[in-house]
Amino acid sequence: MTSAQHPLDSSGVPLPDGSWPDLPGTGGSLDLVRRFCNSINRELGGEAWHDVDELDGWLRREGYDVGRLTLRDLDELLALRHGLWRSIAGRSLAPLGAVLEPLRFRPVVDGDVLRLVATGSTSDVVAGRLVAIVVDAQTTGVWDRVKACQHCDWIFIDSSRNRSGRWCSMSACGGREKARAYRSRRREPTGSSGS
Repeated sequence: MTSAQHPLDSSGVPLPDGSWPDLPGTGGSLDLVRRFCNSINRELGGEAWHDVDELDGWLRREGYDVGRLTLRDLDELLALRHGLWRSIAGRSLAPLGAVLEPLRFRPVVDGDVLRLVATGSTSDVVAGRLVAIVVDAQTTGVWDRVKACQHCDWIFIDSSRNRSGRWCSMSACGGREKARAYRSRRREPTGSSGS
């Protein structure tokens, strides 16, 4: 994985492309969850949101309608990202629930569709949009396809038929894991000739 394949943060450290290894849009609405979680490179330390201005630019590029952001929004969205990632990696929504507890929603009728919309700050609105995607993914049975790579921790959508994917990319992380396992096996003693 080279920086030519991935965007760089403001300090020059590679960030994951939010959709990598798939093309943008292939995860449907789950792309928003994946891209939100992948705004940090947990393996190399890249961070898309060093400050409020970077967060503002990132949210606008991602299609969020944001108002004036504050340091509180930054802190809350960093906490949300971490809670969402922990929920995906740990296969439990408990870490996300703790972060979302203060959210308030109001019902909105949109045509013939009833939706719940988060009210409050920009971070609340972003959180509400992501919560709606998670709820829909659980309802339609695709939430268990959202996973954290066992090698680099990037969030990916498991498109395998039996939902057994463990790596964001077989050619990148899967290959590295297999090479590591091979080297480990080669270092193990083959047994003693015994007496």
